[in-house]
Amino acid sequence: MKGQNTTIIQNHKLMSYGIYVNEEDDISTELLEEFDIPTEPIIYRGTGDEPDVARHFVEQIVNIGKKVTKLLKTNKPIIMTAEEVQRYVTCQHCNLCNGGFSAANSKIADHNNLSGKYQQKLSNTCNLKCQTLKLVPCFFYNLSNYESYFIVTELGWGKLEEDTLTEKEDFYSTLTKKNIEKNEYVHARKVWGNFGYRTLGEYSDLYVFENFRDICMMSYNLVQAYYYTAPGFNYDVTLKYTRIGLELLSDYDMLLMFERGIHGDFVQPSMRYVKANNITVEDYDKMKEDS
Repeated sequence: MKGQNTTIIQNHKLMSYGIYVNEEDDISTELLEEFDIPTEPIIYRGTGDEPDVARHFVEQIVNIGKKVTKLLKTNKPIIMTAEEVQRYVTCQHCNLCNGGFSAANSKIADHNNLSGKYQQKLSNTCNLKCQTLKLVPCFFYNLSNYESYFIVTELGWGKLEEDTLTEKEDFYSTLTKKNIEKNEYVHARKVWGNFGYRTLGEYSDLYVFENFRDICMMSYNLVQAYYYTAPGFNYDVTLKYTRIGLELLSDYDMLLMFERGIHGDFVQPSMRYVKANNITVEDYDKMKEDS
């Protein structure tokens, strides 16, 4: 926000960006080419026809993310050498938990779904725990608050202006691979109608605060809505968890002791001793500088 004493002398705009998709060594070049995954660094510099570099960057990331998502759905059959088959057959313990196998927790040959290479023998329980989360991570190195502004503003603020609640399928989380329950969606529509919301932005304002209240209740058993500020809420949380009782001063002498300890007088540093050297003093030394 521009203040009264602020003068704008420059308007910074993004000029270029560079991205690199880091793939695993086990993924074949043919598979990357099949899904059109870039294997070389991508360097983009804006032009007069396309000056919006931030928008181009976000579109590029989303496009690559969709391709990687399709690639992660690949499930090649397992490939095992004769030696690996022998080790698998004779193995009696899980490589991860070191436990034995049983009919209820059978032996599984774990392999890389993208390459088909055999990796290790696991119990069925451990194999399910080791499933790869279908999540495409993007690491922004040295992304400070200043640089993030150009990118975050391109991530879809327009969605907050939508005037209808999205369909149940649109609440699907790509992080957890789960959708919301039917009763949760019915509750969301009920809240939307009862509060008379006009945009998703207004709905999100209530959702964020109510979610914060739920977290405070579960964690501290305190209702945040009763507090004016977050520091005041944190202060009560501290008192509750430390079980420290603050006592009001009832003794008059104790109150005076605190009041006397509050000083607001002038402070003046003084030089205690000064010796002059000039022609008017008795012990004038002409070899020294006059003062």
